[in-house]
Amino acid sequence: MVETKNKIMEFKGTKGELRITETPRFSDENNEYNGEFSIRNEDNEVFAQVHAYSFYKITIERAEANAHLIAAAPELLEALRVCVARLRNEIHAPHAINDAQAAINKALNK
Repeated sequence: MVETKNKIMEFKGTKGELRITETPRFSDENNEYNGEFSIRNEDNEVFAQVHAYSFYKITIERAEANAHLIAAAPELLEALRVCVARLRNEIHAPHAINDAQAAINKALNK
């Protein structure tokens, strides 16, 4: 939770670790590709899906990058919330910056 001017803000979305699964890639007779990345919660329930379709010029690489960004979103949010909270109280906050960088790396699949 983050306090903002006497109001506490709580994240109400899916909490916990998110992971990505991929359906097999395939081509049809027109040499078009399709693919799907599912973002799943800790209970293996599908949280979100990202699709790749050559017809819409959404490459598999682009779809996978988007899936990684979605999967990293809760950690990005929490890391940035911690950074803001720590930077309010400190001039130098290396741990907050390291946490934020780790979340950014996850979003970039690094």
